[in-house]
Amino acid sequence: MKTEVRDEQFCNVVLSFVKAKVIFDELLEEYRDTGKVAFPKLDDFVENILFALKENSHFLFRKPDQSDGIGEEGLFDISVGSIFHELMKIKENVYQLEYYAPMYTTISKTERQDAPRYERAFLDAFHKIVRRARRSLQSDLASAEELFRDAANNLKMMLRAHITNPLLPRVIIEHQNVMNRCFRMENVDQLLSEIYADKLDEAHLIASRDYLEGGWYDKAGREAKRVLELDPENIEARQIIKKLAGKAAAV
Repeated sequence: MKTEVRDEQFCNVVLSFVKAKVIFDELLEEYRDTGKVAFPKLDDFVENILFALKENSHFLFRKPDQSDGIGEEGLFDISVGSIFHELMKIKENVYQLEYYAPMYTTISKTERQDAPRYERAFLDAFHKIVRRARRSLQSDLASAEELFRDAANNLKMMLRAHITNPLLPRVIIEHQNVMNRCFRMENVDQLLSEIYADKLDEAHLIASRDYLEGGWYDKAGREAKRVLELDPENIEARQIIKKLAGKAAAV
């Protein structure tokens, strides 16, 4: 696989995971506020967003031969797969509670004292299923939250091994709101500093350079100016500003 293609696919998986974690955090907050999770929303999340993330992660990171160890990428891939299957379990419990529990409640209220034994046995089994689903939902959500948190921490370490990927700082900057929410950061520069080992100017310079090559001149200028705020003597950033000024004059 060509480096440029893998760089793009890597960034797509990173962004997909970050968005997925933020959506899960919102679902978890909804559950803690209301005691419920809306099944249609959860179903779409699992069957579309998480499924696509799992498949893309497997394609990019899963190695048929793991004799030399799993590595950070392999561990991340296992985490993503575990998250998907944990959410599948959660989805089944939510379905039981949203669609079957109300029917059980209605039937229980109208149960006849002289109901036949098979009917009472059925209602008793139904009661156990609903009770188990309600109990499991809370613990499974907690497990999924832990899996997402561990995967996010692992991903942040993985990103440090991909700082030569020219698309990475661009993706982080362009999606800074969701990135900050996923990684619990106050601002995008805090995240970039962690990933690029406190070389914040270098992160913005890589983004500026890539924007320039792609023809996004406004964004290239914005990032070059940010570099000069951090390092007023940065020669390449000055050259980019000068080059952009020449393009503007030509227009």
